[in-house]
Amino acid sequence: MTRTERRFLEGCRAGLIATLAMSFVMVLTYLIARRFFTEPVPLAMIANLLARLFRSTTVTTPEVIAAWILHLAYGTFWFGLLAVSTYRVTWWKGLAVGIGLWLIMLVFMLPLVGVPVFSLATWGWVWLATFVEHIVYGITGGAIMHRSDEFRRLPAVDMEST
Repeated sequence: MTRTERRFLEGCRAGLIATLAMSFVMVLTYLIARRFFTEPVPLAMIANLLARLFRSTTVTTPEVIAAWILHLAYGTFWFGLLAVSTYRVTWWKGLAVGIGLWLIMLVFMLPLVGVPVFSLATWGWVWLATFVEHIVYGITGGAIMHRSDEFRRLPAVDMEST
């Protein structure tokens, strides 16, 4: 396995842990503030998008399971990309990725999901909660990658193959 592949896998590991931390905050926010949230927002967006793609009138259990898998895979993948795209990963680079993914969610995902979730996301508490969730994701993943001794020893470019 090349150094680049090992860096990608190390980044994916950090991304998975960061996505799980974000998911914990997402579910906790949902449980505390049910008045503002009908469902956990990022997860609900993916499940609703899958329901629309499969032309389902309601979100079913298979779509929720697929949404969880896609949510975890998406967060995992982005930190893998960060690991191979920069030499030294820090918490603030992770934070930049988290905020960037939050902006992607706002610009691309919300309109794809449709009017109900988009109108839900116009409430200030929802914007703030999803922003905080993405900050937790970014800082957690960046801090894990920064602290990893294995990660520090792996340069971004595989010098053996050049």
